[in-house]
Amino acid sequence: MHHGGEQARALAWCQGDLGILKALIDADRVAGSLIQTSVIDSLVKNISQKDIFNSDIDTKDGKTDSTFCHGTSGALHLINRIDRQQIKTSKKYWIDETIKSLENNRITGLSSTGSLFYINEKSEWIEDHGLLYGSTGIGLTLLTLMDPSLKNWDSIFLTN
Repeated sequence: MHHGGEQARALAWCQGDLGILKALIDADRVAGSLIQTSVIDSLVKNISQKDIFNSDIDTKDGKTDSTFCHGTSGALHLINRIDRQQIKTSKKYWIDETIKSLENNRITGLSSTGSLFYINEKSEWIEDHGLLYGSTGIGLTLLTLMDPSLKNWDSIFLTN
């Protein structure tokens, strides 16, 4: 995927810039500020300029992946967790994108969500209620925004 002459880099926490940034910030905190701030600052700037079109988040058939692993709620969750003001300014944008994708992603008539999976070389939206690829992860992300005391559910992913 290319936008404006540059290759789009994934935003997802599991395989993209947000996960890398979170790992660098945590490593820097533990190691005592040994990581060059220019590396962190460059990632912060890149992430703060991302939108749905250059985030490498899957979109198809008018639907957007809102899941925790690869979608808008995962991006929102890490943006909420990373303590950098420049990134926090994009938080409302990712809240809006997550809510909009939930409204557009009604699968089989439910207010559910799904992931874009590739089955037999064909990509299809599959309904899922799980933590990584379904409504549970999205729900926990949104609940954490409303109640910051719910802060340890994501420790299994090292995103807390």
